[in-house]
Amino acid sequence: MSEETGFAPCCLCLDLEVDPGDKRILKIGALRPDTGAFLHFKGPFDLAAALGELDRLAAGASFVLGHNVIRHDLNLLKAMVPGLKLLELPVVDTLALSPLAFPRNPYHHLVKDYRLLKLAVNDPLADAQRTVELFRDQRDALQHEAPEVVRAYHYLLAPEGANSGLNNFFMTLTKAARPGRDEAGAVLRQTLNNRVCRSRLERLLTADLDDSTLRPAIAYVLAWLRVAGENSVMPPWVRFEYPSIAPLVRELRATPCKDAACNWCRENHDARRWLKRWFGYDDFRRDERGHSLQDDIVSAGIAGRSLLGILPTGGGKSLCYQLPALMRYNQTGALTIVISPLQALMKDQVDTLLRRGITAAATLNGSLSLPERKQVLDGIRLGDVGILLVSPEQVRNKSFREAVKYREIATWVFDEAHCLSKWGHDFRPDYLYVSRFMRELHGESVPPVTCLTATAKQDVIDDIVSHFRQRLDLVLESHLGTTDRDNLSFAIVPTREEAKLPQIHRLLADQFGEPAENKSADRLSEGGAIVYCATRKNTEEVADYLAQMGWPVAAYHAGLPPDVKKERQQDFIAGQLKVITATNAFGMGIDKPDVRLVVHADIPGSLENYIQEAGRAGRDQEAARCVLFYDEKDAERQFSMTMNSRLTSKDIQNLLHALRRRPADKEGNVVMTIVELLATEGLELDFDPADRGRDTRVKTAVAWMENAALLERNENRTQVFPASLRFKDLKEAQQKLAAVSYSAERQKQLLELLCAILQADPKDGLSTDDLAMAAGLPQKEVGRALHDLETMGLLENDSRIVAYLRVGVPCASMPTLEALNRLESALLALLRESAPDAGPGVLLYLSALAQRLKDEDKDFADVLPQRISQLLETLRQDGRALPGGRGSLGLRRLDKQTYQVAVQREWAELEALSRLRRACAQVVLTAFLARLPHGVRGKDLEADLTLGQIGRVLKEDLAIAAELRDVPAAVQTALLYLHEQGVLTLAQGLSVFSSAMTLRLYPEEKKRGFAGHDYQPLADHYAQRVRQIHVMIRYAEIGLSKVAEALKLVSDYFTLREEAFLARYFPQHKEMLERATTEASWHRISDGLSPLQKRIVTERRPQNRLILAGPGSGKTRLIVHRVAFLVRVLRERPESILVVTFNRHAAVEVRRRLRQLIDND
Repeated sequence: MSEETGFAPCCLCLDLEVDPGDKRILKIGALRPDTGAFLHFKGPFDLAAALGELDRLAAGASFVLGHNVIRHDLNLLKAMVPGLKLLELPVVDTLALSPLAFPRNPYHHLVKDYRLLKLAVNDPLADAQRTVELFRDQRDALQHEAPEVVRAYHYLLAPEGANSGLNNFFMTLTKAARPGRDEAGAVLRQTLNNRVCRSRLERLLTADLDDSTLRPAIAYVLAWLRVAGENSVMPPWVRFEYPSIAPLVRELRATPCKDAACNWCRENHDARRWLKRWFGYDDFRRDERGHSLQDDIVSAGIAGRSLLGILPTGGGKSLCYQLPALMRYNQTGALTIVISPLQALMKDQVDTLLRRGITAAATLNGSLSLPERKQVLDGIRLGDVGILLVSPEQVRNKSFREAVKYREIATWVFDEAHCLSKWGHDFRPDYLYVSRFMRELHGESVPPVTCLTATAKQDVIDDIVSHFRQRLDLVLESHLGTTDRDNLSFAIVPTREEAKLPQIHRLLADQFGEPAENKSADRLSEGGAIVYCATRKNTEEVADYLAQMGWPVAAYHAGLPPDVKKERQQDFIAGQLKVITATNAFGMGIDKPDVRLVVHADIPGSLENYIQEAGRAGRDQEAARCVLFYDEKDAERQFSMTMNSRLTSKDIQNLLHALRRRPADKEGNVVMTIVELLATEGLELDFDPADRGRDTRVKTAVAWMENAALLERNENRTQVFPASLRFKDLKEAQQKLAAVSYSAERQKQLLELLCAILQADPKDGLSTDDLAMAAGLPQKEVGRALHDLETMGLLENDSRIVAYLRVGVPCASMPTLEALNRLESALLALLRESAPDAGPGVLLYLSALAQRLKDEDKDFADVLPQRISQLLETLRQDGRALPGGRGSLGLRRLDKQTYQVAVQREWAELEALSRLRRACAQVVLTAFLARLPHGVRGKDLEADLTLGQIGRVLKEDLAIAAELRDVPAAVQTALLYLHEQGVLTLAQGLSVFSSAMTLRLYPEEKKRGFAGHDYQPLADHYAQRVRQIHVMIRYAEIGLSKVAEALKLVSDYFTLREEAFLARYFPQHKEMLERATTEASWHRISDGLSPLQKRIVTERRPQNRLILAGPGSGKTRLIVHRVAFLVRVLRERPESILVVTFNRHAAVEVRRRLRQLIDND
């Protein structure tokens, strides 16, 4: 009996702990609330004797009580000992009662999905006690429910004429026998009238109610419909157990009938009614003929048809998915998932909905803090979220996958759907993975898809339609609009580099007035301006100039901190900033209707980008201007940026070889971070692994390997934290925490961590992300918190680190570390000589540094520049965990051989941090070596330690312990140092500490490489991007004299097939479209050459050549034009080209002529 409540049902409350693998019973907890008797078997025990005692404890009980007891505990007992007397007793399963008792939130505070929340460690008796508490709360909740509704539940759930536990429960609760069909039908009619379709309700009452197999589903539908529209979601186990529920709800609430007398269908399937309610509009946008593309798309979405919609920027594209999503959420509680490419776009759309009072939208992307992420994931699980905007890379994350499986998904929306197409101007490989995940999640019953974009030419449309037909057997109906915006005027203005900034200022002054005369934004004429630039640097330069001229202005680009971007975006929307200078990262979904001027200071990379960015002007339908500045040099920069972002076939092939050299885990997966992959010894790439776009390049390469059926990329993997808990129950943990001098907030965080570990499914474990979200801690703080708990004796960190070592062989682990120590000491001495004081950077040439080390010490005779580079990267990380978060060195890689290095702390502290890291590494390596059998020799020798053991080893070294500030950070730093420097190899690589890719390489394809035909689609994409720049140039050239003809080019571009478009606008210049340079530049390079010279200059596959020619024959001309072709047309990196001349005068002459041909390239 519970002393607090006096609640003592005459039952046997049962809970078993079972091994998930072999189904052995490990522990038994059983309780008689009416007598206080209990059984608790744990540790080794005689199972037959224990079950006999359990049967004796059940004697005299009226029923068996448990949580998920029917499907789990009793099923197991029936299979093992079918003769148990307790199996003859009626059963009440609290799992079945929860959705009825707590419909507004089926997860009672003691329940998560189908499982009881644990308050003690592996204690089935405690779980049995919690079940009694839950049963009491369920009884109390149902006693306060409308009596007639409880009687309807009685009829629907209790088997007819059976002595069932639920029948007895409801009879006790209502003090009446099970009602008849007519009474239950009357309750359903009264309760559901005007909440569902009248016609479908009649069919439910006349036909469905007679089917006993449908009655439990009707009961749960009744419970949910009574609170539909509030904080509720149908528990996943209910939908799984009763698959008829989802179609029944859709038929009752989301399928319109033709009965004019049906109030529900008349009111709830009228899109204009909801348009007025949620968005305040009386009607959809219509063209001059009265037709509304918005209306067509919304109607198709509401009807559940898959579609592709193209509307111009500012044409109300978002509403086309938001309105059907909100209607479906209101009708059925279903979730709409929106795949969106930009974080700013997602946030803006959610914020806009919030301003309209719509709270059912949320976003999930990499910019969220962990507490924010936890809130969104909980909102998905609990039914608070009806529209989820998610970046495509998040679809691979376990937390996302776990959250959405709880929900019925109404529609998948692909915003900016052109990202799906290799012919699109913004192709994103992660978009392609989403359809695979949809198939895995839904099987053959894939929900409808809505694809939306503002700009898609016919080839892109065909690609998108084909993708969904081939991958998901979905047929997309097309709703295609135009790019026309009658309220926008367009102009193209010629410019030069030195004149551009004053021209932009003059344009702004003509629009808004002189800033010098109107000191603040609110005194200038109304509206705002966006100035788009090609690079981050340009945005800053333009903003600085305009600020000097008196404009309220700020720059916006992806390199700014999130809080700065947010502040500047809000200031612009509010009108405090008149002008924003931005890369194309700004403006997607920005809700500022009165942008009066959009200026493109640099030519964009495609007509699609230009029309989309220009379309951010005049969204209030008032007149606005779009001005493009055109300079041939800007076009050359666009070609350069496009070509420099390419992946070569060789890059992908070499990355594939690097992956194949990596050992797979026991499941056949290669798990590694991008940093690890790029650090593979001997890996040669045509891009700088330190480039900020490296992650995107590697993911793109992996996507194309996957597309070539060479591997499969699965969900991202993060460190899993296994722990042994060292307390009996949470009360004991709270007492230990209270005894330590931590703040209340810190105690709360630590207790939340313990609760999360306690609730974790043993077979799944918890990632560091999970733990960070549970405690509301930054991820980097989790290790320190776990260490605190370990110090207090509340848990043991059992994270097992497996390392592969080399002993008694060449490059053995310990000698390698000792050599590294000497090398790093020598390197630090040279660095200190080059930069004796902290401050501005100095240039370091790796080859020269390696040679100097060799000259000074014969032990360094084999040192390569790559090893020095690795040590510099390690020094950059030293001290990152200290307050301020700065590393010892600031590094900027200028090319493969050159670093700009800045010393960021005093030399004494820098050297002390380096010594401490190396000392910790020595102790850790010694500890691993001690785990090997005595006398063993060889390579790849396996040894393991737990993180807890490694931490203790470090603390036991008195010299190290005196300097340690953060033990978990020291452990991580030492392990990463040993791994990255090749002293040992961690079995899980860096995924022990950070998110990693999980790749399954197909063994049957091991002998096949990444072939030319595999690369061809990517080559087509790159060629398409070059053509897009040429189209943009042609638009600008035509528009300089005839804007109307330029706008006709835009219309033709989006309506004609590519072949017809090119024949119209490039009739004599098709070969020019393959060259990554302007036509004027090409003529400067190729004109005036003899046929032989031209053939040599324009060779695309260079060969070794010896050219013999006399004085005055044009040798220098040939060299200059060949270099110009390599740099301008093939876009080879200038630093990869070496020209050797007879003397300095000749070198100066070559450089002078090159500048005439290709300027600063």
